[in-house]
Amino acid sequence: MIDLAFCREYNIRERLVEWGMAAVMLLLALEIFIWPSSLTASAFRYLNLILPSSIIGVFFLLCGLARTVALIINGRSHVYGPRVRAWCCVGGALIWSQMLIALIMIVPENGWVPSPGIPLWLVLTVLELLSAYLAATDVRRST
Repeated sequence: MIDLAFCREYNIRERLVEWGMAAVMLLLALEIFIWPSSLTASAFRYLNLILPSSIIGVFFLLCGLARTVALIINGRSHVYGPRVRAWCCVGGALIWSQMLIALIMIVPENGWVPSPGIPLWLVLTVLELLSAYLAATDVRRST
């Protein structure tokens, strides 16, 4: 059973999407560190045209940790918490949109059959932008 005090203290219910995105980033970083060729062997191989897998893994790790820290400090700092959360959400939207673009880029290679991951990454990008907006409104309420 989940400790409800922990959930209340860190606003798990209200920030569930942001907690989930932080977990995805941390798990992607772990996967890239364990299997560095996981990006080059997948539909996301075009991401390696921009940066090597090791840098992408470090970026996922830093973004995931920053989001986790932002979510933890959010309740303790009404000034900095929402701002850091908003910027982390914008960064997340940037990451997920790059993954979306990588899947769109391989559509011609697949005989113009789109990947079933395209709607997923599109929704994650939109959820991040929505979360950034909600965090920004938290900034306005706290100032």
